[in-house]
Amino acid sequence: NSTLLKEEQVTYGGSATAPATNPTRTGYTFSGWSPAYNNITGNLTVTAQYTGNQYTVARNLNYSGAPSLSSITVTFGSQYDNLGSPTRSGYNFNGWFTSASGGTRIYDTTIVSTPNNHTLYAQWSSSPGCNP
Repeated sequence: NSTLLKEEQVTYGGSATAPATNPTRTGYTFSGWSPAYNNITGNLTVTAQYTGNQYTVARNLNYSGAPSLSSITVTFGSQYDNLGSPTRSGYNFNGWFTSASGGTRIYDTTIVSTPNNHTLYAQWSSSPGCNP
């Protein structure tokens, strides 16, 4: 996030030392520094590198007697992708949401911003002309 963690003077051709504590970032694991900070021959900015954590997302069809769907694995900071569009006789699928009713709609293209395992809920509306 552009926060300066450390500044160091190094002799030409020498190596710098990393900060005493690795930085942290919600939803990510610190994976190292880039570029390498050895054999320094000029001013150099070294940036922390992170890998998005993976989380399990349960998909709840949200009606009595519904079959279980397999959970999916998502990566923090990436799109959900492939949530699926289930069907239910007499109902229209309205999408996946963060709550059984109300909540925020989650699309395949939504960026994962929940830094833990979580559940998405299908929401339904009656199909016109059907008696569910």
